[in-house]
Amino acid sequence: KPDESLWIAYQQMQPKSIRRLVITGEQGELQGLLTHSHLIQPLDPVELYGVVDVLHQKVFHLELEKQEFLKHQQIETELKIRAKQQEAIAHLSQVAINQTQLDNLLTEAAALVAQTLDIEYIEILELLPNQATFLLRNGVGWGSDLIKQATISANSQTQAGYTLSTGEPVIVSDLRVETRFQGTPMLHNTGIISGATVIIAGKQHPFGVLGVHSQQERTFSPDDLYFLQAIANIIASAVERLEAEAELNQFFHLSLDLFCIAGTDGYFKRINPRFQYLLGYSEAELLSQPMLSFVHPEDQAKTQSELEHLSQGIPTTYLENRYRCKDGSYRWLSWISTPLEQGLLYAVAR
Repeated sequence: KPDESLWIAYQQMQPKSIRRLVITGEQGELQGLLTHSHLIQPLDPVELYGVVDVLHQKVFHLELEKQEFLKHQQIETELKIRAKQQEAIAHLSQVAINQTQLDNLLTEAAALVAQTLDIEYIEILELLPNQATFLLRNGVGWGSDLIKQATISANSQTQAGYTLSTGEPVIVSDLRVETRFQGTPMLHNTGIISGATVIIAGKQHPFGVLGVHSQQERTFSPDDLYFLQAIANIIASAVERLEAEAELNQFFHLSLDLFCIAGTDGYFKRINPRFQYLLGYSEAELLSQPMLSFVHPEDQAKTQSELEHLSQGIPTTYLENRYRCKDGSYRWLSWISTPLEQGLLYAVAR
């Protein structure tokens, strides 16, 4: 009867579907093969090396399959992350178009970045007019007592200042051993370890810096930096648009001429205060009635003709008509108008 240990090994091979078991001596010398067909088979070196070669090939192919599977899995993960980031960029772009309050847009942007990158701290730093200090304008993770209160030096010894001075995105793998600059007390006191920062551009000078930070060691991929820069660019464009609108509104409201945006449907859409001053009507009265209802009956035909030309994209270089004031009198107005977009026109009168 074969050795008891071999018999036990043979019994364990069957439920595990093991076809061959290599037997070695105490010194590691090859002694035989244990198979399903027979218990002990004297070692045939040729057959043994053949079995070993087959096993090597199988292991090699399994390793290739494993690497290919992991590579495919990594590609799928990266594609999902990229799609999520692109979706966030598209969403914020749409929000920025319709948003008229910068603080609301910054709040939306900070929350979106935190959710998309799954990171604890977001900072939107605004470079103050002295260009020596940042203000924590908005963010995620910081105490409410810090938002719009905390300031950070803009010199190159801080991460935000260093980002500004280099003009490039900056990644910090471990703030505890960072040598390019010192971390701010706000970052150290919060236990920040890793982070990334990008510049938010501006018309005359940068608006500030967008930063993400984590209390864990974390790496940031090129796609992560692209995402952050895209968000920063959306903020920069929105800031520029809102500033331009503010300047236009100031000019619009302070001008001594009559400025308006009207529709080719014959209604005012927006008027400046000069209309109310000269004609005596409230803004609501002027916006709720057709423009022709204020025009002298003898001037309505030519006014209607100009509206039709404007609806076809033909600007008005000169039009004079009489507008009725609230007290019943009439004022002569001289108009210049140009189409803005489909259904809208911009007009100036004096």
